[in-house]
Amino acid sequence: MTILVLSNTFDPHVAAVEIELRKKGQQYLRLDTDTLDKRSSVRFAVGPSPTPQVRISCGGQCLELSEITAVWYRRPELPAFSYWSSSDARQFARHETQAVIDNLVALLDLQGVRWLSRPEAIRRAGNKIRQLADARQLGFEVPPTLVSRDSDEIREFAGNHANTIAKLVSKGVPRTPNIEDQYTVFTTLLSAVDLANDAKLAACPAQYQLYVEKAFEVRVTVVGSRVLACRIDSQ
Repeated sequence: MTILVLSNTFDPHVAAVEIELRKKGQQYLRLDTDTLDKRSSVRFAVGPSPTPQVRISCGGQCLELSEITAVWYRRPELPAFSYWSSSDARQFARHETQAVIDNLVALLDLQGVRWLSRPEAIRRAGNKIRQLADARQLGFEVPPTLVSRDSDEIREFAGNHANTIAKLVSKGVPRTPNIEDQYTVFTTLLSAVDLANDAKLAACPAQYQLYVEKAFEVRVTVVGSRVLACRIDSQ
């Protein structure tokens, strides 16, 4: 049994898991998809065989698709293709590389490998409003929420609550090739100054919620029928 780890070079969690895999003598290959422009490759060959031949090469290791029985899909990212001077050329190369990753995922799925987690499930989990709706149906309490870029509507919502936070609608913005260009927004408690700025409120949609004082966080991972939970005292 060989595990394929699809990730990126910046993820420290993968390195920690690699230590445990080596302790257990588990065969695996880590493919950092952001290196597909340099030291890694995925080769497809379609010929007389009823199934495509797929070979993954990374760090001097080679792995055939047929050897893979499980995949850890841990935030794979696209290469920078920084050696291309044209931004259009970089975008084109990244688009084609994404197609290679998508085809690899599709063939792995066709082969019936075990996933942690299946890419489609990760994308569904990234739909935060759907997650809130599901939580309500399951009986959880959820804070009043608004997604909008209408400044009047946002101010009205904030006026109805003691404290309001703003956060991303998405699960997170893509990583940029240059860390200096990285831009993101963390969950922020809104001030009167923030709410008075029409231009900033209307810049793009954001998610606004009633601020709830946190006692602790619970992170839950489900693997098959096993439920693994931990408490995080981040306050």
